[in-house]
Amino acid sequence: MIDDTDGLSRRSLLTVCSASLASIAGCSALPFGSDDDERSYEQGPLRTLAEQDLPEPPTGVTVTVPEGALDRHRRRARELLEEVPEEPAVPNGLIAARLARNRANVAEDLERGSTAEPFQLPLDRLGHWRYLRGEAAEVRGAYRAATSDVSEATVDERRGEIRTDLYDFLSEWEYRGEDPARALAVHYRIERLIDQCRNYLDLWPKFPERPADDVERVGRIAGDVETARAALEDAVAMRDRYVNGLDDPHSYRRAFTAVAREVHRTTDFTIHRKGLRQYLDAIGRPEWPHDRNLDGTVAETLYRRVQNLAHYRRHREARQQERYATTVVDGGISLAAVVALEDVVAAIRDGDHGQVESSSEVQTLAGEAQRALDGALTTEPQTVSLQVAMPAFDLLQDVTHHLAEHRVGEHEIHRAAGTYASARYFARSVPPVVRYLDESLSEASR
Repeated sequence: MIDDTDGLSRRSLLTVCSASLASIAGCSALPFGSDDDERSYEQGPLRTLAEQDLPEPPTGVTVTVPEGALDRHRRRARELLEEVPEEPAVPNGLIAARLARNRANVAEDLERGSTAEPFQLPLDRLGHWRYLRGEAAEVRGAYRAATSDVSEATVDERRGEIRTDLYDFLSEWEYRGEDPARALAVHYRIERLIDQCRNYLDLWPKFPERPADDVERVGRIAGDVETARAALEDAVAMRDRYVNGLDDPHSYRRAFTAVAREVHRTTDFTIHRKGLRQYLDAIGRPEWPHDRNLDGTVAETLYRRVQNLAHYRRHREARQQERYATTVVDGGISLAAVVALEDVVAAIRDGDHGQVESSSEVQTLAGEAQRALDGALTTEPQTVSLQVAMPAFDLLQDVTHHLAEHRVGEHEIHRAAGTYASARYFARSVPPVVRYLDESLSEASR
């Protein structure tokens, strides 16, 4: 969920979302069950889960989307696409057909916008429009390469302009606010946008010597540069909207720095005191470090999901780079996952989370996960709990999509049950961590 598309190409993400929605919309055609399954499951409860909406956060606690931001991305995306003819006149017929098809796909995506996407949070919708803007730029970039209307020098010049604007922004930006919890949430989101800008500027392939011979690569580069610009625009707008609405802003840098250091120590101490190091060191290994065989059980997915969250490393990198709002929030996510991992390990060692006997068991787990997330979101301060609880949102969205897209046999139903259980364990660990962060922030802000 989220405004980010880290680790996914634009087209792969859009394909996943579109396929999910098509499946959800046409529930009567959902491919549940298979004659080849070793065990069949009742389809009704699984259809219900594939159709359900995710919990919505309490009103007024989300980070506000800057006014006009969605329209800005929408306008820019359409301008970019309008520069590409519906039937591109390029010498290579195959490239012309591919350009026309890609243009039509993006035009359809822009027409549909974010109304058909299962995004619950305003920032997710904003991120989706950044994504669509990058898609439009990718099509235009490929078209310009095919018509010999682009050069490496032009791209480098644009990247240099964005870098200059980014450095100007960073030189002026401070952790300013009136309330430490809300300031943390807003500046965390700003840092995520800055990270996205940097990533799209840095992680791009080498510009080809002959652009017309590799129009797709040129398109990807153009899309990345446009997305970097869009992310920076959103960061600036979010900062300005927040700070300009403050009556008496002051800096929280000292407080965020202190809490970042404390969360780091607390997480490491908890891992050591609870004897969890062996489970974190085992990341990526297929085996559970005890006698029980987890293959084909709910516990297999549950263990891997929570283990991966507990192995969260982004907060450590952020601390090294002095991105302290990110260090605090992502450190809170890691700490919550460590707390959840302790409970998961205990449950699995007690023999829990084995085989799924019926679809109703998955429905029960889903309900427990939803209630746990609702409880996490009502924990004060809600601006912080929403940020820390995001992995539970992501898990629920993932399993909803997966149920809508796959035939549900034994493997799929155990995967779904394990994912719901992961969301439940993680969400239940959020409230104490949020209260700890709030107390730490309050004390450090005095």
